[in-house]
Amino acid sequence: MICKFGKQPESVQLAITKRHHELWLSVNSTPLPTINHELPLSKSSVEPRPLTPEEHQLFQNPDKLHGKRFVLSPHTEESGVYEVIGYHKKRDSSVQYDVLFDDCDDPILLKAREVMRMLEDSLHIPN
Repeated sequence: MICKFGKQPESVQLAITKRHHELWLSVNSTPLPTINHELPLSKSSVEPRPLTPEEHQLFQNPDKLHGKRFVLSPHTEESGVYEVIGYHKKRDSSVQYDVLFDDCDDPILLKAREVMRMLEDSLHIPN
């Protein structure tokens, strides 16, 4: 697996990994790539900072979360940068997010509750 995830509950990590493999296999007949030739998301001149209570509330809105970047599990070896690059509203009014991790070539589709849990252990990288 080329993606490294910060310390999250095992169920979240398994869901992310499983979904990534499903999506990859649905569009590719080759094995997962092992090299990312793009500039990493982590190259930023802005210092990451904790989310404010107002931002936690604001980011419940998919329009406000879209395009934002974060550091997951800061101060750990598994720390990594991710960006919310898109979202989808389903017929049942639930939301799913396209999340691009720094060390992954392709975004991973995550449920809103999974992304909200990730935000609890993330620093915000202001635009």
